[in-house]
Amino acid sequence: MKPNSGRKRLLSLISAVSCSSLLILSPLAQRAQADDITDALEAVIEYTAQLHQINFKYLLSDGPITTPCGVISLAAFCTVDNTVYVNLQQVTRISDNPLFPLYAVAHEAAHAVQWNRGIGGIDEGGMSIGIELQADCLAGDTLSWLFTEA
Repeated sequence: MKPNSGRKRLLSLISAVSCSSLLILSPLAQRAQADDITDALEAVIEYTAQLHQINFKYLLSDGPITTPCGVISLAAFCTVDNTVYVNLQQVTRISDNPLFPLYAVAHEAAHAVQWNRGIGGIDEGGMSIGIELQADCLAGDTLSWLFTEA
């Protein structure tokens, strides 16, 4: 993703996601909204990887995902295979806030940053409050940067 084009695309996607939540959508419009959300989530993941200069995988699914770390019903980062997993159905329905999916994905991508950079003490043994708060901070920083730059 080119730095400027990616940020501009993300801003337009954020606007589309936010504005479309205010409308009663036809099935065709719902599909367009789903595509916009998927594009926006991919942009957040790709931007996080670019910003922190790390490589990790991601998988967006329309339902629960069986992973080496167990079944993912919402969103999670799996250290075993260095992958962010996202259940699109759940992450887009769990909150009335249309920006929640972006935050949830940014948070899980932040765990990928922690793991790949060796910061925060993340390991296969589980998460601590400090690790979760640091992931929240990194996610907020990433989204803030994207919103400001876009």
